[in-house]
Amino acid sequence: MEKYIFLFRQHLAKKADTLFLHNLTGILETAIRATTAQFDDADILARLDVRLLEVSPGDTGWDVFSLDYHVDGPIRTVRICFMT
Repeated sequence: MEKYIFLFRQHLAKKADTLFLHNLTGILETAIRATTAQFDDADILARLDVRLLEVSPGDTGWDVFSLDYHVDGPIRTVRICFMT
């Protein structure tokens, strides 16, 4: 995770409206390849995703960046019910 944050730090300090999802996704892939995470189960890695939230004036990348882990099955149902 430290490697991931190190790689993202300079990008997320920029204005949010200058960020591109494909660039952030590429950084995530680079961070995975540069760490022992590359040896994790492929299913676990496939669940990681980068998302950009809605941008408001004055936002930086830190305000709109989200690192998601997609779940399914019963735990997904619990999470959805909890969030509503």
